Amino acid sequence: MTSEANAREGVRRGLPYAALSGILQIAFALLGMLLLVRYLPPDDYGIWVLMVGIAGPLMLAASLGYNHALLRFLRSIDQPAERNAFVWSVWSRRSLAIIACLALMWVLFPFWAPHFGLSAYADLFSILLPAYFAIGSGAYLHAALNTAYRQREVFWGFLACQVTFVGGILVGIQIGLGLVDFAWVYCGA
Repeated sequence: MTSEANAREGVRRGLPYAALSGILQIAFALLGMLLLVRYLPPDDYGIWVLMVGIAGPLMLAASLGYNHALLRFLRSIDQPAERNAFVWSVWSRRSLAIIACLALMWVLFPFWAPHFGLSAYADLFSILLPAYFAIGSGAYLHAALNTAYRQREVFWGFLACQVTFVGGILVGIQIGLGLVDFAWVYCGA
């Protein structure tokens, strides 16, 4: 089978998983948000949104074009071993960049947190640091797996993560957890 035929077959097999993953991502995000907004006091929910939202700019700063390089160059590498080496090499560099950004944010927390009303939430920020790392490095692996037409693995991994988080919220609501506890649930998911 030619490379073009392999690509078409990979797209054909992966498309249902990619579509379902996108739909479920929206549904789980909405469900988790609605559960938290109904359960947490308004101030705590605002802090939650700020803390979780910190990951967005962090990931942009740490991306350094890795996803674009992956999408552009991975398909041109013919040998599977070389492809894997390329993916893990780029992942490790991106992970180091994310760790450096997180370390800088943690060291500078006392300086930037007051501007956002987060000074009293250093413990919450510290709990979320591993989640920020997982989000950043996971986004790269997500792109690598999608480039390799492995949408099924991406789908099942995403589903396990989201079910864990929403399930943790539901259990947390039943047993009366607070904001810091939900951060631990988020990290675990």
